[in-house]
Amino acid sequence: MIRFLLFRAKVKSSLTWLCTEGKITKSKINIVTGDQDETTITIQYEYEINNKKMSSNRLDVNYSKSNDSELVDKYPVGKIVDVYYDPNNIRKSILERGDFRSESDLLFWSSVILVFFGLGIVLYFEFYF
Repeated sequence: MIRFLLFRAKVKSSLTWLCTEGKITKSKINIVTGDQDETTITIQYEYEINNKKMSSNRLDVNYSKSNDSELVDKYPVGKIVDVYYDPNNIRKSILERGDFRSESDLLFWSSVILVFFGLGIVLYFEFYF
């Protein structure tokens, strides 16, 4: 639950980040073969703040690496995009503010854990008292 609250604070914080123009410099699907083939997506972009060129590959506040191949279509090389950056640390940037899909997953699993924890307490008192 604490993890969920911290994540939620990050999501809310990103909603106040400033916006600047950026450009996609890399957009590709990476396939790693081995025992289990793994596919990841690399989206890299550059942006400029106060005449300082920056680059990043962070898509959202969760700093997740995605395996969603639709992102390559959404962010093709050369595309001009909105880049959201933390005014307190201009090197921290994202393309998508918030990550509500992950937030929903986190809320769900936090709830499941709380339910099992609650059941454990009830069963403990039921059998031992």
